[in-house]
Amino acid sequence: MTASNGSLYDRTLVKPDYRDWAPRLGLAYSFDRKTVFRSGYGISYVHLERMGSADELGINGPQVNIATVNQSLVGGKVPAGFLTNYGGFPTGFASPASFNPVNANISYIPKNTRWPYVQSWFLSVQRELAKDTLVEIAYAGNHSLRLPIS
Repeated sequence: MTASNGSLYDRTLVKPDYRDWAPRLGLAYSFDRKTVFRSGYGISYVHLERMGSADELGINGPQVNIATVNQSLVGGKVPAGFLTNYGGFPTGFASPASFNPVNANISYIPKNTRWPYVQSWFLSVQRELAKDTLVEIAYAGNHSLRLPIS
């Protein structure tokens, strides 16, 4: 699949999921002058988890060509044609024309990918015991869905 001219939807390789809704809600209630209850909930989407370079469509060939030079000493001596950092790389070494999909690390994301998300919530009760002294008990939780596996 390739991107094409037209709307934003047409120009993307991975189609946006317009159902991704990420609400945040917070609540605080004071029972009296010394006791307060707090609570919150939210959803967060992860549009790029960046596991190494596993989901970077932009690093695919032929725009990015990973090239390797294997060299070794022969009998403890530097052979003729040994490439050094000072001499640079040969012409066309990383050219898109030399892209070989058989040797490439090609990334793929299905065009209708549903993005992973995390639900987070917390509850707490805080109570003042004496001047400059308080106690708080709290619970925080997270739940993740549709996480990718590498």
